[in-house]
Order: sequence, then structure tokens, then C-alpha cells
Amino acid sequence: MGLFDGQKRVPRGVLSRTPESLERLQRTNEAERFESSPVLRRRDSNRSANQARVLIVEPIAVLRTVITRAFAERGHSVTAVGTLDDLRRLMRSFEPHVVVCELTLPDGSGDNACKRIKASDARLRPVVLMSGLPEHELQRRAMHAGADRFHSKSRGLSELIEMVEQIASEIVF
Repeated sequence: MGLFDGQKRVPRGVLSRTPESLERLQRTNEAERFESSPVLRRRDSNRSANQARVLIVEPIAVLRTVITRAFAERGHSVTAVGTLDDLRRLMRSFEPHVVVCELTLPDGSGDNACKRIKASDARLRPVVLMSGLPEHELQRRAMHAGADRFHSKSRGLSELIEMVEQIASEIVF
């Protein structure tokens, strides 16, 4: 079972990238931002009434792009970064409703980032930790870090989106 099992379609252009463009994507750590737009929105009844600002922290550029586009297609305003430094820089300017953070990052760990967000933030900000680690290990680390939820990548992208939308539906914007 892979990260995107259960996904009905892959965002256009992701599978047609050349090795050079994939390498360029993997080298960049710049924030990718996709605003919700009528073109990207799905027109289905499962879409959350409250569109959220979601900050994705994923070190692998291709996954970051796919996850970001999937959230944007659901109408959310999304910014994605690949490092903890970028996360710290964007927390104040983007002010996300929900943070989705990978555990393994090139400049630190997602569980430490979660602890920092929870300790320093004046408002309650939900954090979802995600990883490809075995689920019991991910659950243990998420609980220790104070994360609101955890997501095993083996469960698929659709489940992650549903989880974040459920969290966002409980937030008063």
C-alpha cells in the first residue's frame, strides 16, 4: 500500500516530469503556495464548508507538490515547505489553521517542531504528524510531541485530507 492508494487521479503533469525537472524540484526548499481557485476546486458534497489555511512540511519535493495540489483542489489555501527553518519563517506570515508535518526532516525532527509550535503559540493550532514509520512508532512519537493527530503515509493521501478537513471543521475561523 503506497502513499497515494485510493487517490482517484494524479494531478496533471506530475507523472510527465523529466528527470531534470524532478531533480530541480528536489533541490528546491522554497515554499510552494497554491491558493484555492474555482479551477482547482472539486465540485463535490464532501468538501468542507470552512476552507482552511494548511501548512505542509514535507522534505521530498515531489511529495510536497502532490500533497499541496491535492489540498488546493479541495479549496484550501496551502503553503508547503521542506525544512524547519522555512516552517519557522512562515508560521507568522501565513498563520495556518492546521500544520501537517513530516517526522523526518533534513534539519531536525517533526516531533520537536510540534513541541515548539505547541509551546510557543498563543492560540491553539492543530498539528498532524505524518510519516512512513510503523504506525505504533508514529503514534508513540506523536503522543509524546503533543500532536493532535498522526497520519501514516501508508494509509493514503485521501485519508490525510479527510483528517485535516475534519479538524478544520471544528475550528472557528
